[in-house]
Amino acid sequence: MSGACEISQPCYPSDYRAIDANSFSSSAPDTVSQLQVSDSLTELKDARLNPAPRHADKATELRERNHIVALDGLRGVAALFVVAGHGFISIGMPEAIPAYYLPVDLFFSLSGYVLANAYEASLSRGMSVTDFMKRRLIRLYPMLVLGIAAAAAAAIVKFVVMRDAGNILPLMSWIVFGLLYLPSFGALVPYPLMGPAWSLTCELVANLIYACSYRLLSDRVVSAIVALSGAALVLAMFRFGTINEIGHWWSIWVGFARVFFSFFAGLLIYRHRDRIPGAFAKLPTELLLIGFGLYLFIPGSTGLLANARDLVFVAALSPLLVAAGSVSRAWIDASNGLMRVLGGASYPVYALHWPLSLRLHALATAGTGLEILAVVLFTACSAGLGFLADQLIDRPVRSYLARRLIPNDDPSKLQPTLATAQPPSAVL
Repeated sequence: MSGACEISQPCYPSDYRAIDANSFSSSAPDTVSQLQVSDSLTELKDARLNPAPRHADKATELRERNHIVALDGLRGVAALFVVAGHGFISIGMPEAIPAYYLPVDLFFSLSGYVLANAYEASLSRGMSVTDFMKRRLIRLYPMLVLGIAAAAAAAIVKFVVMRDAGNILPLMSWIVFGLLYLPSFGALVPYPLMGPAWSLTCELVANLIYACSYRLLSDRVVSAIVALSGAALVLAMFRFGTINEIGHWWSIWVGFARVFFSFFAGLLIYRHRDRIPGAFAKLPTELLLIGFGLYLFIPGSTGLLANARDLVFVAALSPLLVAAGSVSRAWIDASNGLMRVLGGASYPVYALHWPLSLRLHALATAGTGLEILAVVLFTACSAGLGFLADQLIDRPVRSYLARRLIPNDDPSKLQPTLATAQPPSAVL
């Protein structure tokens, strides 16, 4: 930013050597003033030769420098597990990754932390709800449109092949509802066109509540929201046998309970980030990713073991992963670049993989015997498409929308420091 000294550099005259005590009026010398000038010169030289660190607190410095990549890695790996889980479901092997849906709750916790990091200060200074929601829609909408377009195209091909033109008209209404972030009223299920869209709707509602009620959201109020949402999740476990019952009209409230619990838990973690134990900084990011991945293979789709696994993850492990990821460092430096790529592509991967999973289902029905290999290729292709969509479509479109809709704003404010609010936004 021109005209302002950057925090990381000390502010000093452009050429302190030109400043000399003798340049001050010598007709009536003031010994004290000259001594003060001399001391100032010494301080300026010391500052130039030995600039002070940006953060005196090493833990804070570590957090500022390293938490971006760690949380990117968590989000990227989480997106791949969700995609692979949907792939195995498509070929009739839901138990291959029993807890494939739990990464979505991690997305919500990451989103709460990331959005607080990006906007908490701006909201406290009076950012309007409209301004906040513009940024959220710019962040989320391009990939939503692309995902719905891809799903609609796949559905049209299916209807043409099956000669089922009667479903074309309902498809049009599904597209309209999807573009408005709404469930498809009148359909048999809330999100017939793109199943994962439930998480985007629920998270956008949580974002809106956060912005509208920011000044009322004291820690006590946020804790109450987390507690009530947690009680709703326990109720869902007793009522449906799982917290993953989000595909029907009668259970749509479960999705909101999952989002509200994890999103506002992430907000609390951010607000109390200075209390994160220093020991977490010693946990390599790669270890967090491995532990997270292994946890998802604990068996069970319903029942006591599955409910205990889900409750422990959502209430404890997911918040701990966010807290640890906010201060941890990569053990292998080369993995930093990969984690950044995975983090950037995570939301496009999440938004675009659904049409491909429908083709997997057709493959499983055909009985080729190559279903598991197909899931591997499906996951890899989804990751590749997500990366290309992030680089070639999502980022350029968001930059264009930012210039048009927020013309006088600093573009960097659109992208949270932690890259996210990509649900999988992010994002998700």
